[in-house]
Amino acid sequence: MSSDFSPITFCQRTSETLLRRYFQQKHSVLHAIDFDQLPKSGNVAKTTFLAFTELPEGKQAEVEAECQEIESMANQAGFLQGSILLLSLSAYLPQWKKVIATRSSKHISLQSWLLWTVSAAIAVFYAVAQYQTTGHGTALVFSSAVNLPCVIITVYLLVMYRKKDPRS
Repeated sequence: MSSDFSPITFCQRTSETLLRRYFQQKHSVLHAIDFDQLPKSGNVAKTTFLAFTELPEGKQAEVEAECQEIESMANQAGFLQGSILLLSLSAYLPQWKKVIATRSSKHISLQSWLLWTVSAAIAVFYAVAQYQTTGHGTALVFSSAVNLPCVIITVYLLVMYRKKDPRS
């Protein structure tokens, strides 16, 4: 668990929808908070945190321990999402090297890579939309945005070496 965990920071990083679901549905607490009105007042994190501090000590400890686990898992997920760049490059580079070295893309499906291009473009759109609506997901935006050019480079190489392949 993270030693620098802060309940107020956790509340600031979490949407009012998730805070409501977590506190009111999972723990059956903080029902006095009207989460529908909080976004208009701009005090979601502060109001939630202050209500959290009014909970009995045992309930506070239980909730804080769970929130630490959630934050730790989210941090690990962000790190892993960010590592996709290295994993992707380790997969693309050998393919690019082989196509360039053999000057042939005859045995690689261009149709599959065109579908991967559409898939990567949708992933970028999704990541940006999520980031703009939630304010979270920088690692997803980054990894998606890096993956799309890699797929496009692959398609470019396949097309370029398909045209130059005298055996086609």
